[in-house]
Amino acid sequence: MWLRFFDISAFLNGRSTLSETELGELGNIQEMNTLHLQCHFSLDTLSLARLGAGVKGINFSETAPEQVRQLADQTGLEPEFHCCNVYDVSDHVTESFDIVFTFYGVLDWLPNLQSSAKIIANRLRPGGHLYLLVFRPQ
Repeated sequence: MWLRFFDISAFLNGRSTLSETELGELGNIQEMNTLHLQCHFSLDTLSLARLGAGVKGINFSETAPEQVRQLADQTGLEPEFHCCNVYDVSDHVTESFDIVFTFYGVLDWLPNLQSSAKIIANRLRPGGHLYLLVFRPQ
């Protein structure tokens, strides 16, 4: 099962899945309204919620959100999850966000970057920002 890839026990014991890079670049996000696109299994979404952000996670997987809701219940965190394609986000989430968060490997799943950028821009509040971190080995 793919859940074995994740260190669930360490997460449940308080470890964040966000690296020092992400934590340092994000800064204090307490009480910021955050949209996490392509959240996959969503331990990162839960880690954002642990930092005090209000978080909504978006993923096209129908099974991952159910499993992460169980983890959210165990940790007392309350992010909201929506199962949809990134291109359909506005059909599921209509409010504006302080941060749109997406990282590591997400660009490979977006065949139309221009449409993705428009969706992100439509979900950001004035003064909000996109946090996009990509990794490519040299």
